[in-house]
Amino acid sequence: MATDNPSHSPPRRPGRPTTSAFVPIVLVLVGVITLLGQYGIMPSINQIWTIGLAAAGVLTFLLNGYNKSSFVFGTFLILSSGMSILRTQELTDIAKEIPILFIALGTLMLISRSNAIPPPPPSDG
Repeated sequence: MATDNPSHSPPRRPGRPTTSAFVPIVLVLVGVITLLGQYGIMPSINQIWTIGLAAAGVLTFLLNGYNKSSFVFGTFLILSSGMSILRTQELTDIAKEIPILFIALGTLMLISRSNAIPPPPPSDG
């Protein structure tokens, strides 16, 4: 028998905001920015995307420090930003960009196995 008793709901961690609205808000923002870009009010989504990739890569290192997972993820985002710049400048195309990014991701994953890169800190859970 189901009850609406809040005591049966899983406890929330104190000080941790709920992230359930994050994805919908991001989707709305991307849609608004894209639409404004179509009218010339905002920079094109390609420029915003490229800057966002680089910023996310840098933030990965700033927030998580330098470890095996941040090395792969952060570096991959920065490389993706660089490839996006090359594509928008018509120095490469998507047919070459995708395999290059696959090669880069695999290489980063192999490099991260080195003992020179520290493991991530243990999780709280």
